[in-house]
Amino acid sequence: MESNESSQTPTERANAPAARRWRLTVAAAVLLAAAGVALWLWKPWAPRPLLPPAVELPPDPRLTFASSYGNIRPHVQYVGDARCATCHLDIVDKFKHHPMGQALGPVKDFFRIEDYTKKTGFESNGFHYEVKERDGKIFHREIKKDAKGEAVYEHEEEVSFVLGSGTRGRSYLINRDGVLFQSPISWYSQKEIWDLSPGYQKKNRHFERPIFKECLFCHSNWVEPVPDSVNKFSGDIFKGYAIGCERCHGPGELHVQLREKGEVVPKPDTTIVNPTRLAPLLREAVCEQCHLQGEMRTVRHGRDVFEFRPGMPLHLFQTTFLPPADVFNKHAVGHPEQMKVSECYKKSKGAMSCISCHDPHDVPSPADKAHFYRDRCLSCHGAGATTCSAPPAQRQKTTPADYCIQCHMPRFSSSDIVHTSVTDHRVPRKPEPTDGPALAPQGPPKLVPFHRDPAEPLDPALERDLGVAMAFQGPQNPLMSQLALPLLNPHLVRWPHDTRALGAKALALLRDRQEREALKLLEQILEMLPRHESTLAAVASLYGILGEPKKALPYWKRVLEINPQASDHHYGLALDHYRLKDWQKSAESCGAALRLNPARLDARRLLVQSYVELGARDDAQKELARYAAFRPPDLFDVQRFVRKKFP
Repeated sequence: MESNESSQTPTERANAPAARRWRLTVAAAVLLAAAGVALWLWKPWAPRPLLPPAVELPPDPRLTFASSYGNIRPHVQYVGDARCATCHLDIVDKFKHHPMGQALGPVKDFFRIEDYTKKTGFESNGFHYEVKERDGKIFHREIKKDAKGEAVYEHEEEVSFVLGSGTRGRSYLINRDGVLFQSPISWYSQKEIWDLSPGYQKKNRHFERPIFKECLFCHSNWVEPVPDSVNKFSGDIFKGYAIGCERCHGPGELHVQLREKGEVVPKPDTTIVNPTRLAPLLREAVCEQCHLQGEMRTVRHGRDVFEFRPGMPLHLFQTTFLPPADVFNKHAVGHPEQMKVSECYKKSKGAMSCISCHDPHDVPSPADKAHFYRDRCLSCHGAGATTCSAPPAQRQKTTPADYCIQCHMPRFSSSDIVHTSVTDHRVPRKPEPTDGPALAPQGPPKLVPFHRDPAEPLDPALERDLGVAMAFQGPQNPLMSQLALPLLNPHLVRWPHDTRALGAKALALLRDRQEREALKLLEQILEMLPRHESTLAAVASLYGILGEPKKALPYWKRVLEINPQASDHHYGLALDHYRLKDWQKSAESCGAALRLNPARLDARRLLVQSYVELGARDDAQKELARYAAFRPPDLFDVQRFVRKKFP
């Protein structure tokens, strides 16, 4: 291993432990993307053609699952909503006004609920944000000002797509040559305000939060990802924008072919799935594909979330883990797990489901809402059944419309989306507080599979899924990473080419400071997926951690050939050029990173240091002034380093 001590600046040597922790954190974050559970950026169809023919994979459940529905088979093609509309125009038109039918669209054509005329700017964490309309286009802008109120930088991006129906709010997507990012600015419908996008208060990625294919799984009909990339898409990106008919009914090729040929359709029609005719587990899976968030979702070995087809169990494609039953999950998307602990669901013995209360094709108008849902409640709790114990007069003091869910499905503040409240689907008999803090589980960390009785032992496949989930819980709870390894190791003996499990094990090892062992696993993945963007970046970061920047450079160059739109890659390359004392290339790569993300303090600091080493006094002083405007905690050290070179 070559030493890098002599190439470090005084600032770097003083901050070496912190710098190493930072590099380790970056590599872990990149590796988190590499194994792709929390955000699922692994492309499971990619390993198959790249693996040797002798490699065994689990059987495809679309071929093996016993079903009378022919359209669950993988060879049956999707036909698109336009073909459905030739016979079902009234339903298709009605569905366009449903939130699912408005989940995504191009900015230029999408209906507006936002206010672009009044207050379209706000301040947050030292930055000013603005929304501007110009020449029929929408632009989002971030501005950083110094103590005198002068702009250090202004970064503006055009937003191309609207994400969200607006029921709760909307986010916006930026398209950089097919590479998608989320804007830091979102519209919150319930409060009618602009503010930082969900999650940005904790970690502001500015205009660089990547949008993975799986992020779009519940907001779009279909996407065309570039294999092995993180957030790059081909062609027009989307095949149909919002959720379409076939996401709930399955691919329509067989159904359409029979009718176009004028053949007699047997009864019941098994060419297309009708969710109302499915068994409870299969019926609920149709809704759960998007509305079951859980604590962690793990894609099964050899599978992909887009492979799921209505009429099949969801757990054959992904495993959803929940916190223990005594912890109330306050996520904005947590309806199925809440419903299943309700007395209504338990006493229905499987009869109750999402569509017992919700029309999947339509939503009631505000004027009809109370009557619509009250009728749903009374279908079970009406005459001759268990009725409300409160007298009508008492109920109507609370809700004049005698609206059942006003008391029995109160709203609470979402734990993961600000400015948003959601309905409690536990249907409590008596109102109970919902806005207090969630109870923390006692004892060791625990994740429970949603589709499995917690009292039953886990089979090997589920142990693998739990190990993957625990590895990705490691950043929040280090004990999780330690518990993951004994679950992953036996699986990898049986399935040594499971790239997700390999990535999860590498992340667990990295959390345990076993960088060399983690690196070996990542190199194994690259033997199977040589152009896998996030794994290439993780390997490059690890070589930097291990003090071998020469070995890191070719990996950074490879990853930049795949995706030049991520500042992380440019900064990683800059850092290793700096360690090799190639100050000019370090400065150039810092500049590339800052053009994509002017708010990167690490790149600004490194640019100052690179100019100092180049002897470029004016450039160093100018960049130091910009760096100082951010008031970083290490400003004194950087100023001292510059003064030492340029007294």
